[in-house]
Amino acid sequence: HIEPQTNVNFSISVGTRVPREVHFHPLPTEIVTVYPDWRGYEFFLARGEIIVVNPRTMEIVAVLPA
Repeated sequence: HIEPQTNVNFSISVGTRVPREVHFHPLPTEIVTVYPDWRGYEFFLARGEIIVVNPRTMEIVAVLPA
């Protein structure tokens, strides 16, 4: 069970850099199977969406419905 981020004071859109204080989780294998380029990426939940982040650049790469 993953708790959603509640204090999101930045834009949830592709290309936005995510602040370091946001807690990420490893991307589930089910998503990596569909999007193999995202192997090693992480995510967090916010506003009812799955926010996929490249941990090297801290940028949002996708916003998926939860």
